Amino acid sequence: MDKLIKTLTGLIILNTVLFASEKRGWLGIYAHEPSDAVKIALDIDYGVIVDDVIKESPADKAGIKKGDVILKIDGEKITDMDDLHYVVKKNPGKEVKIEVLRKGKKKTLSVKLGQKEREFYEKYKMEKEIPGCGKFKIPEFK
Repeated sequence: MDKLIKTLTGLIILNTVLFASEKRGWLGIYAHEPSDAVKIALDIDYGVIVDDVIKESPADKAGIKKGDVILKIDGEKITDMDDLHYVVKKNPGKEVKIEVLRKGKKKTLSVKLGQKEREFYEKYKMEKEIPGCGKFKIPEFK
């Protein structure tokens, strides 16, 4: 049983490390899903509402504003926060078209998505020893 736990723990750690090494897109906003009442008031069926925009982020540079409703990214409907995270994450460094609803009018903005800073991953580029699990070589960031 101990060996099984050790093996499973090692696999989980390795999976986490490999996933953390992946390049990910970054937009630079805080957002939430609108309630049904807000959807009715705004006359929308889907989208996420921008709560705040991080200064100097790709969203800020593209002109995304607090209160905008993100409806689509490169033609893909954004129905919830999972959609937003997925579409942004899979497109690091790519220029995308974001359709927003602002003050009742649809507007398309061109945004060059950023990517997570390399330094974030660099600190994890080493061999780690997990007590009871052994040593794990963490792959280099590429």
